[in-house]
Amino acid sequence: MSRRTVRVKNEQRAAVEARITDKNCTIRDIADAVNMNPATVSSFLAWRGIDHLNFQKICRFLDLNSVEIGEPTKNNKSDCSSILRNSYFPSEFNHFIHERTTDFVGRGFVFNEINDFLTRKDSGYFVLIGEPGQGKSSILCRYALDCLQENNLKCIVHFNSREGGRNTAKRFLESVCRQLILLFDLKDISAPHDPYEDDTFLSILLNHASEKLGEKDKLLIIVDALDEVDLTKQASFSNILYLPKILSRKTYFIVSRRPFSRNDERLFVGNCSKTECDLRKNIEAGIEDIKEYIVRFINGKNSVGHEYAKQLKEWINSQNNLTQEEFVKLIAVDKSENNFMYVQYILPDIAEGKYISLAITELPQGLADYYRQHWLRMEMSNKERSKDKLKVIYTISKVKTSCSIQSLVSYTQCNREVIILVLDEWYQFFRIDEIGSEECFSIYHQSFNDFLFDQALELSKIDPTEIKKISKLIANSLGGDVF
Repeated sequence: MSRRTVRVKNEQRAAVEARITDKNCTIRDIADAVNMNPATVSSFLAWRGIDHLNFQKICRFLDLNSVEIGEPTKNNKSDCSSILRNSYFPSEFNHFIHERTTDFVGRGFVFNEINDFLTRKDSGYFVLIGEPGQGKSSILCRYALDCLQENNLKCIVHFNSREGGRNTAKRFLESVCRQLILLFDLKDISAPHDPYEDDTFLSILLNHASEKLGEKDKLLIIVDALDEVDLTKQASFSNILYLPKILSRKTYFIVSRRPFSRNDERLFVGNCSKTECDLRKNIEAGIEDIKEYIVRFINGKNSVGHEYAKQLKEWINSQNNLTQEEFVKLIAVDKSENNFMYVQYILPDIAEGKYISLAITELPQGLADYYRQHWLRMEMSNKERSKDKLKVIYTISKVKTSCSIQSLVSYTQCNREVIILVLDEWYQFFRIDEIGSEECFSIYHQSFNDFLFDQALELSKIDPTEIKKISKLIANSLGGDVF
């Protein structure tokens, strides 16, 4: 059974804010008073759902009636499916949103910054910056899902993906314009010749949509992973994805990207407001969210943790009287490097006994080291013994689309048993989709794809001819679209 979560009703938010002002208390003050994780209090004040027992504790501290100010949060999987079915979001994003919002915790500090931006600015760009694995996509998915439950927030989404080939300006413009037309009934607006060759049609639709907004409405366009956009397929010196430099009133873009230099950003906003939220600069809040995730995992209160809680507790108890509180702190503060992806990988691995002979201080340090240690554990550093495995890894890291086992056999000329062995050894890093009657595999996260590509280059040191052969087979099969 899913836990029951509650959030503050829209009409009661002002009362909560007034009570906090009267008490002159901070998030930390409330957390200390009710013995609670500050991230949970932050979620409460970002109007997100929290466990109903925690909700009652905060309300008691604030002298508020939890029944009067609270309402159930619709955030379990079936509710999520229902919400998405009734939205204008393209169905191709539904699975991705499900995946990235399952077991979501915290991030209240980000939502507070977004909400503050929407309140202070008439329009503009909000840019979420973070390293791979810090949770940028999950944050945007969660916010998009929440927007669908807010009457005054009209939301449109686009999730770029290099792995899926969904990372060109044309794909973005087609998707966003189609959503605008459906959401605001703009089917009678005439499209120019080649409507997806620049931002002309998008700007026309945004202007018309803005005119249809109610007095309290805002239009949000959420765009994930600007760093994965293929800039070679749009005009030089143009804005990335042809994002408009001029925005109508009450129109906002909320975008995410990895860190890169200003010269590489390709986001020219003209006179528009632009605000940045850098996850790397919010280390303390990020660590608190990670702690909350680990605690829920240990206690079996998320979709993965309930399978591993018993084994994980046994491993913790085997570590020379290490307490659960110390374990949480060591993983979150000393090992994770403020990276959610690391925690999502390392906790099941510990529970499965993959680090049974190691002390906690010997666990991988951060996401990159986790990938490296897994690489060594799979004996991939023995280049002659792992040559066929490297072929498979190289292929998966190169192909944009999901690959069936038969496709991998064709590309690599390896036998089926080798392919299955590699997929089994690296299963946690792959997304599995059913296409027709076949299971097809693709990389779950771009950070792992980057790691695989770097490691697979080792194959070129063994046999450069093999690299050319595989690349040609892929190119012939996909019409030249390899990278």
